[in-house]
Amino acid sequence: MSERGRYIVIEGSDGTGKSTQVDILQNRLHEVGINSIQIHEPDGFEGNESLGIPSVPEAIELRKRVKDASFERTPWQNVEMFTRARELNWQQAMNPALKLGIWVLAARSWISTVTYQGYGQGVDIDKIRAITTERVGDKYLKPDLTLILTLEDEQARFNRIAERGALETPDTFESLPDEFQQAMQQGYVRYAHDFGIPTIDASTDKLKVSDEIWQYVHPFITRQDSK
Repeated sequence: MSERGRYIVIEGSDGTGKSTQVDILQNRLHEVGINSIQIHEPDGFEGNESLGIPSVPEAIELRKRVKDASFERTPWQNVEMFTRARELNWQQAMNPALKLGIWVLAARSWISTVTYQGYGQGVDIDKIRAITTERVGDKYLKPDLTLILTLEDEQARFNRIAERGALETPDTFESLPDEFQQAMQQGYVRYAHDFGIPTIDASTDKLKVSDEIWQYVHPFITRQDSK
């Protein structure tokens, strides 16, 4: 039986470079012979036939709804939709991959809901944890490693987002007022402080950021090789 894979979460607000860093990390793991898949919450997994991990189409459809600013909903309904997407990804892709010894690299996790819907929109954080534990499970809540990317310069963050070009569908959360954006940004810092999660300054060169991430990830490879 294969050793269980590692579950690595890279968190941070939009514009901090999470997806880029997950790409770089996956390439570095491949270079040392470790298979991995990427999860970009709240999107569904697109599937990997070579590794035997199926797609999660229902979560893919959920993402379209939660990112659509024209779809009116309450903050708690956002929590419910995000949680459902996590449940689907965890049951159908993430946990099966981990059982096969495949690493799971996640850009975002339930911490995003804590910061966006909790700190940003005022939903009780204990309720967010409770629904996540009930529907997704305790193992999902306990990654092997969580890192939070930070970017204090708000204008630099918006510039990075703007570089992606115009969106076909306006983003639900990027369209919210400055008060929300500030509360959300502060929420990441607060969460990292309260739970002892390492933060990495995302304002530097992306390769320097990836080197810092690798310093945290590499010990897990060393432990795996020593068994």
